[in-house]
Amino acid sequence: LKALIKNSDTKVYITEGHKEFDASKIGRFLYQLNNEAYEYEFINLATAGTIPEDCDILAIISPEQDFYDAEVNAIINYINNGGNMFVSTDVLSEKIEFTNLQKVLDLYGVESENGYIFECSANQYLANYNYVFMPQSPAA
Repeated sequence: LKALIKNSDTKVYITEGHKEFDASKIGRFLYQLNNEAYEYEFINLATAGTIPEDCDILAIISPEQDFYDAEVNAIINYINNGGNMFVSTDVLSEKIEFTNLQKVLDLYGVESENGYIFECSANQYLANYNYVFMPQSPAA
């Protein structure tokens, strides 16, 4: 059925190795990716060394440890070659410095702070999860 909807799947690589959320914690997210005809795979950048060429989106989901220099260099190279990213963070019980990951976020002018953000408009978040935002499509 997916083949009738899309010519090719979008490939999402989800980082692991920094105490990110694993599949058991992001099952609903993975379910939604699958429903939207996205393919996904987990990747440990420290062992892989590079981001695969078939990566359409690199997802970093709530790490609790900073990335290594070599990993950040691979991510920056990926971005500089037109790569796309999805980054989320979780509220941590202690202040952890993400010096290396911040180098990546700096490319986008983004700073991460320890706190909560909730969407109040019911049509802008995933049902019953007002911390999972649903973006609006730009006006045509």
